[in-house]
Amino acid sequence: MRIFGLSGSGMDIDKIVGDLMKVERERRVSKLERKRQIDLWRSEMYQSINKDIANFIVDARKEFGLAKLTDTGTLLSGSMDSFTWVKSASSSDETKVDAKATAKALNGSYNLNITQLAKNVSKTSTDSISVEGKTSKDTLDEQFAGISSGKILSFKIRTNVTENDPENYPNGYKEFSFDTSVNTLEDVIDEINNSNIGIQAAYDSDIDRFFLNTTETGEENYFNISNADLDGIDPADIITPDKFFADALKLDVNIDEDYGGKDAKFDFGDATGLTKSSNTFSINGINITAKNTGQTTITVGTDVDSVYEKITDFVDKYNELISGINEKLGEEVHRDYQPLTDEEKESLTEDQVKKWEDMAKSGLIKNDRILSTMLMSVRKGLYKSVSGLSDSMNHLTQIGIETGEYSSKGKLEVDETKLKKAILNNPNGVIDLLFNSPDDYIDDEDKYNKSGLITRMFDTMTEDMKEIIDKAGPGEDSDLLRDVKSSILIDFVAGKNLKNGSISMLDENILDLEREILTQEKVLLRIENRYYSKYGAMEQALGQMYQQSSWLSSQLGSLM
Repeated sequence: MRIFGLSGSGMDIDKIVGDLMKVERERRVSKLERKRQIDLWRSEMYQSINKDIANFIVDARKEFGLAKLTDTGTLLSGSMDSFTWVKSASSSDETKVDAKATAKALNGSYNLNITQLAKNVSKTSTDSISVEGKTSKDTLDEQFAGISSGKILSFKIRTNVTENDPENYPNGYKEFSFDTSVNTLEDVIDEINNSNIGIQAAYDSDIDRFFLNTTETGEENYFNISNADLDGIDPADIITPDKFFADALKLDVNIDEDYGGKDAKFDFGDATGLTKSSNTFSINGINITAKNTGQTTITVGTDVDSVYEKITDFVDKYNELISGINEKLGEEVHRDYQPLTDEEKESLTEDQVKKWEDMAKSGLIKNDRILSTMLMSVRKGLYKSVSGLSDSMNHLTQIGIETGEYSSKGKLEVDETKLKKAILNNPNGVIDLLFNSPDDYIDDEDKYNKSGLITRMFDTMTEDMKEIIDKAGPGEDSDLLRDVKSSILIDFVAGKNLKNGSISMLDENILDLEREILTQEKVLLRIENRYYSKYGAMEQALGQMYQQSSWLSSQLGSLM
């Protein structure tokens, strides 16, 4: 505790020291805090732009069909061959067949005759199966007549799954065993369904029937029920599968007999007697869903409007992205607006603080090298011809897309008439020009030259995103960035281009500044103590001087 003013000097030492320390803090700490805040803002700006680029790529891939989101949230890659928006397909009889065309389907009309639908194996109880008043929640010997208590129900099932997976099913079958005095029909059903061997069991209490079927259609999907191998157990203690499935469950099944599904059978034009294991299949680039037997005609044509809409929507979103980046690159710098200290913020309203900080943030990445280089590389890639295509269409301007005036800063403009004509005359050429993804290439340069323009754009952006990550880190968007490319963070985590792995360049600067701020805070504390020590000594000296003066005055007074 410091107490001043007892000397009678009349000086406000706390205010004097406080004013001196403000000068010291501004000189030693505040300037460092402003630098740290600027780096934090820059980091946030880079991360925000990277997020925008990532969303642009991921959303475009989903929209085009280059990627799809599964029910579990996993993003799976696709190819241009699976595009369903390039060609349209119609069935003359939709009660027989639904049809969708992929990009590889050839325009024309095709006769399709479904002679047999694919089916799974389905076995159902021929009559009620339960003892009156009993349900699947009762034990097996309670629910079913003729099953004695304390027996072992055991059987094995072979399916195409068990047969083709010797690692999990070394003997080609899955074995099941139950105690009839303890286990219930629900236990049997759960065991079968959870075994993942391609068959499914169910019980309907309303009609008292048991159901057993394969989960997939087709002749290759089958099941075979047989006796289990129970060495050392008295046969009198065993409930055999024929007694359980045929007698108790009243299914029309024989032990050791294969029960297989049916394949779909059809004629496609002159190709007769074709088969598929499912009623949903692809032929000649057309995705077919067979619903009934009979004949229909499938007509395939180019969906010009759909392709045009996909491309122009992509162009709009691309223009929006680069417009936002260009806006940041061209922002005016306001050097008179520096980050506010906490003390400065206290004297302003919330709105005033926001307006000030908006001005302070403006121009922090003006003419940024990484972003400027990325835009230039993307623009260059769009105007470089695609090599290795079988078609003569190899340049963006051939489909009516080009950049506008210089002031548009790389925005693309679409000539509707020219683009629609290109789509109508050569849809596959347009798709190859934009989306070709070469498998056969010599090196990275050869791959770049052979890549379609949009494929090339995404690859270029992805590589530049890595440099932004090195500069500012991934922020809170690691999962999104991995959706762009699963390995995008590997170099960053490994610190391939950095002083320290997983610490971005800006974060490294921020950490250095924070360490220096901590050091300077300690220096300020020492300076403050020194000031107080000096002013304390001054007050003490003044106090002694006042005492001496008072003593002299009293002595002089006594002499008079």
